Amino acid sequence: MSERISASVISAEKIVLQEEVASILLPGMMGDFMVLPNHGDCISTLRPGFLEAEMEKNEKKRLFISGGIIEVLNNNVSVLVDSAIPEEEVNSSLLSEYMEELEQKLSSESVINIDDIELRKSDFNEVKKSLQNR
Repeated sequence: MSERISASVISAEKIVLQEEVASILLPGMMGDFMVLPNHGDCISTLRPGFLEAEMEKNEKKRLFISGGIIEVLNNNVSVLVDSAIPEEEVNSSLLSEYMEELEQKLSSESVINIDDIELRKSDFNEVKKSLQNR
């Protein structure tokens, strides 16, 4: 049995992370979940929030993701996201920009997924609160 997971986080612009990790914690649509070695195969959607990859004991890499999808297959984790930003680069003004984009979508006449957009706004607000607490 494998002790590590091959993890890839790919944004629209670049490969953000491609390493062997001990575990990866993700913001799933129904709540956060962790992928450990030998996790069952799955595909799921992700909401905005922090992805946390455990590289070595007590060494973690945290990325803010704006939502996306994950595939787990044979100890390979592929995360596809619109954007992924290292935790140290995330600030309130960046989150406000994301929220402003969502507000513009909400005011659009062609919006059919209002509930999804409202949920994303809520997710961004939660991340904003967590930034204020650190």
